[in-house]
Amino acid sequence: MLNPTAVVDSLFISRITETQELFSSDNTIETPTITELRERMNNNDSWLINFSQTATLSDLERIINFQFTDGDSGQLSIHEIFVHLLTHGSNHRGMASRTLSSKGLKRPKNTFTRFLHIIEPERWTSTTTSNED
Repeated sequence: MLNPTAVVDSLFISRITETQELFSSDNTIETPTITELRERMNNNDSWLINFSQTATLSDLERIINFQFTDGDSGQLSIHEIFVHLLTHGSNHRGMASRTLSSKGLKRPKNTFTRFLHIIEPERWTSTTTSNED
């Protein structure tokens, strides 16, 4: 369930960088090992984070013309691509969480709000804290 997120991230990174796409479909026939999947996802995440930290508004507005893996033509701004990748990944993580839950396993705390609190721990403080000096 998570491999398609890594594949689609890779496809769109290739489209943004105008490099050869590594995949011809939105998933692979063979399921990668957890190690391979983790490596692919870490590489994609690192590229996306680095790009987003340095991107200008002009970069985000740049239109990318491409061909979907099913042959249809597509056109998205880089900003729209990032929104797509976020929602696409969230959808697949949700499916994986539901599968774990249906098997009686604990679902991971991998929501956007959890992520924000991890990278900005000060958000864990009381909500009654004032911004006054």
